Amino acid sequence: MSNFLSNQGYSDEERYINEKETERRKELQAKRAEESKKQKGNAHWMICPKCGGNMTETNIEGVLIDKCSSCQGIFFDKGEMELLADRKESHSFINSLKGFWSV
Repeated sequence: MSNFLSNQGYSDEERYINEKETERRKELQAKRAEESKKQKGNAHWMICPKCGGNMTETNIEGVLIDKCSSCQGIFFDKGEMELLADRKESHSFINSLKGFWSV
């Protein structure tokens, strides 16, 4: 880039300003991309994949699982099912789920 600027007769000051503007544009593009990514994530945060209703976190034996307030669907995040299955009282887990579904 400095070749182009020196060929065009730019001074050191103009070259410096141009380089700083280029750096600033790159920073702004990265910031906009990050904000866009956050907005896309927020649009899907705690939304039921089945019916689109709002989901709430519910505590079952110390593990927070997601439950839809509309269709009553239960959704596990990665590792949550394994945590519940590894509990000493797995029958208690099944009873908790039975009670949870009947509510």
